[in-house]
Amino acid sequence: MGVRIGPFIIGSPTAEQERAVLGAAPTLDFNYHRRKHGAADATSLSFSLPYTHDVSRTKIGRGRKDYKRARALLNKWEHFNLAWAYTNSPRVAVDAPVLVTARSLGLWTMNPLRVCRVESSRNGYSFTHRTLAGHQLSGEERFVLELGRDGYVWYGVETVSRPATVVSALSFPVVRWYQGKFKRDSLRRMQVLVGGCG
Repeated sequence: MGVRIGPFIIGSPTAEQERAVLGAAPTLDFNYHRRKHGAADATSLSFSLPYTHDVSRTKIGRGRKDYKRARALLNKWEHFNLAWAYTNSPRVAVDAPVLVTARSLGLWTMNPLRVCRVESSRNGYSFTHRTLAGHQLSGEERFVLELGRDGYVWYGVETVSRPATVVSALSFPVVRWYQGKFKRDSLRRMQVLVGGCG
């Protein structure tokens, strides 16, 4: 059984602990709010820290068949099924509660989010989840698929974030390292699952 110390859990979190955080997610407010012209504000910190904006993208396949396969994998949250981080894999729909459970430096955290946008066209698909009160960060993350004019299937991860708690602010260099690791691992996983870009 995982032992909680503040936002951290020593030992793997139990299914009961995950259900408790996930169960509260529908009633939680977003701790990040986009303004009309793309600016953002957050109310979770009394001190001001800058937002970071990251975009990572790679080829994962080629042609319509690979695009459809990639979209099905994304809808199953396979891009987030990593050895050190995973989600509850909800149905991809606006307002669906998301719980990200992750291990860093030997400690686990459980962070609530909610899907806030789903965009779909013949050659493009994306969805975005946004942080809720109780998340260590304030921001949102967008997962993007595109079947380009060059015939290649592209997968990308876009994030806007900043610390939402004193703990995450003090450990932000470590947080940033794990954000980079997630993007690298997620892009690589989709390449492997779809079959590469041959």
